[in-house]
Amino acid sequence: MSNTTSRLFCSLAAAVLLSTAAHAQVAPNKGQTQPVPTTPSINLSMDNRHVLKENLLKTTTVKPEAMEVDLEPGKKVPPMVKLHSFPREIARKIPQIKSHEFFISDDAIVVVQTQQRIIVEVVK
Repeated sequence: MSNTTSRLFCSLAAAVLLSTAAHAQVAPNKGQTQPVPTTPSINLSMDNRHVLKENLLKTTTVKPEAMEVDLEPGKKVPPMVKLHSFPREIARKIPQIKSHEFFISDDAIVVVQTQQRIIVEVVK
């Protein structure tokens, strides 16, 4: 093999090895934490937020939670916090909240993904 052909062959082999290594997926080691997927938002419009505030903050019999809760979307709600189903009329007006529940904290409505008890929206 000539010197030029040999160099070309080595360059091609190195390029193939590097591109293969870049695309390989490595399984995480035990004990390593996986990145937490982002919590989907239910994308409430301003009108949806207004409907929630008018119907839940002003006319509901649900009392605000007495305990301190971190009202950050993606945070888990403690088991001591009582979650409430949305009234049918509100769920009819805002269909994306049908499978969620809520609680009230101070003057905020906290929309929670029911099964995992994760905050998805905070309406103030």
